[in-house]
Amino acid sequence: MSDAAGPTPEESGVDAAVEPSGPLQPVPARQRRRPGWVDMAISMAVLVGVVFLLLLLVPQPKAIEQPGVDPVASATEVAGSLDFAPIALAPSDIGEGWEADYARVEEAAGLTQWRVGYFTPAGRRIDLEQTVGATPGWLTRDQGADRLTVPGPSDTVTLAGQEWVRIARADGKTAFASDREDGSTVMLSVTAQDALGDLEKLAGALPPQADSDPD
Repeated sequence: MSDAAGPTPEESGVDAAVEPSGPLQPVPARQRRRPGWVDMAISMAVLVGVVFLLLLLVPQPKAIEQPGVDPVASATEVAGSLDFAPIALAPSDIGEGWEADYARVEEAAGLTQWRVGYFTPAGRRIDLEQTVGATPGWLTRDQGADRLTVPGPSDTVTLAGQEWVRIARADGKTAFASDREDGSTVMLSVTAQDALGDLEKLAGALPPQADSDPD
């Protein structure tokens, strides 16, 4: 008995498998899809580069200089609230390169005082303080001081023809005090030990006293 030939694919209604005509070719690497985060990283890098380039090309604005303090204008504003005429010196009245960084009325050792802060051309700070009824506590900045030691010859210096008393203050500053004709006391205080020349300059710019020695 001979084997009967089976039905052909065409007779059975089943499509015949398509035989490849040759070996399979790999998909080119450039046609493969990159992960989404890679595209995002590239886009961000390009964007950052463009922004950085624009920042380099755009000129940067110059620093804005703040206007200096005007002690004369400040003294005019507060003069009515004080029992003395506040000494007001514009930095230009003292000399070239001087600056003022504040001018105000404040309380110190229980007294109301006028205070102006100056910077010398070398960057040293000198404070001008003025009040009436100066007490040992105000002069020394020692709240427990009930008297001021009588200064000896070495504690008195002459600045711009006027005698000033040298005081070692409790806050670490060296001060030079002098009484004015209007009953007020002016004190110049510094932290630098070599500022005598700057003190002479500032003292010489103060309104002259009647008993000052002429230059």
